[in-house]
Amino acid sequence: MAKHIDGIVPLLEHEIPHNADRGPQWFVMPLAEPLASAFRSQSAIDIVSPFVALARTLAELHELGIHHRDIKPANLLTLNGRLCFSDFGLVKYPKRMDITPAQGDVGPKFTMAPEMRRDAAKAAGGPADVYSLAKTLWIVLTGQPMGFDGQYSPISVLALSKYHGEILTSPLDELLAECTDNDPRARPSATELASRLEDWIKLQEDFHRRNLTEWMVIQNQLFPFCSPSRATWTDIKDICAVLRLASQTRSLNHMFYPDGGGNTINSITFAAEAGFLRIHALSVAIVKPQKLTFESFGPASAWNYFRLEAHSVAPLSVDGGYIDLEKGLEIFCELTPGQYVSLRAWDDDEYAGEPLPAGARPVTRYLSGSFVIFSTRSPYNLDPTTYDARHNRISEDDFRHYIASHIVT
Repeated sequence: MAKHIDGIVPLLEHEIPHNADRGPQWFVMPLAEPLASAFRSQSAIDIVSPFVALARTLAELHELGIHHRDIKPANLLTLNGRLCFSDFGLVKYPKRMDITPAQGDVGPKFTMAPEMRRDAAKAAGGPADVYSLAKTLWIVLTGQPMGFDGQYSPISVLALSKYHGEILTSPLDELLAECTDNDPRARPSATELASRLEDWIKLQEDFHRRNLTEWMVIQNQLFPFCSPSRATWTDIKDICAVLRLASQTRSLNHMFYPDGGGNTINSITFAAEAGFLRIHALSVAIVKPQKLTFESFGPASAWNYFRLEAHSVAPLSVDGGYIDLEKGLEIFCELTPGQYVSLRAWDDDEYAGEPLPAGARPVTRYLSGSFVIFSTRSPYNLDPTTYDARHNRISEDDFRHYIASHIVT
């Protein structure tokens, strides 16, 4: 503490004689703030950013052979706007007399590495610190003070995506899983932890690179071992699950309609009509899916896309609704799921003399056609001329050939 290393609450002055008879023992430290006061209503990036410098401080300590062994939220303080380590009561350093009992545990209850719980005297302090710092970061990001048991899992109910659906969590997921590996030798160093946290922040700030990265992550989730050039789903439950995966991160995707234009898919739900899906974008589209196809031009290609083919269905011909058979759609006002009335009800904000219910909205029911879904930053989406529904005028194979002809290798 007297070394005045950045990221450690320092000793300003002290008098600690070896012989207590020589006078009182005392030391003076600056007044720091609790960790919680620094992260009220902060974004994920604002939370992760100070942990980059903190991880670098930890790396500096490790290079000196110093291991904290008690990293937890309560032992992190903010001083002059910087996150700092405090409370070195369990610190281990060169030439220190080891007072840890054999097979005893040392460390914070909710962030302790498993090897520190089994036999702290023999455990390596560096990997244990990385484990505890990673778990501490997760606690701060989620606001869950008791952490999680064992190794972090991005598919559990405690995954970061459950708390921060607006960000690309997959690189953080991978990092947290590695840092909390049960094998200390498999964990990254504090230096690597700092570097990868910094890379994640840069990725979040670069929307183009982040968007294409997340698009690739979705493909890896669908095809963890290898990406086929084409995959097709025909069961409505499978189609719904895949589309939900493609739309799980805000602003990731862009869907092009059969009649022109496009919007971001926000969510997918089953419709009241059997065999139909509701595609929630800026407006609601009701579709009876025939099949969903994933077209790949390589695992990391920005040109990869989904194509949703709709069954041809008869119009409901709702009285007062709008029908365009040439475009293959009809539009009406939906009072409740499956209850359709005249569009006039929406314009008048009332139906049968009563105000419209809270969930009422105009919906478009497609009678036929195809949709394509690209990543938001794909070359196809960045070309404004593609909003002319050209994909709906040619077959599935012809559209794939058309896209392939524009890819520069």
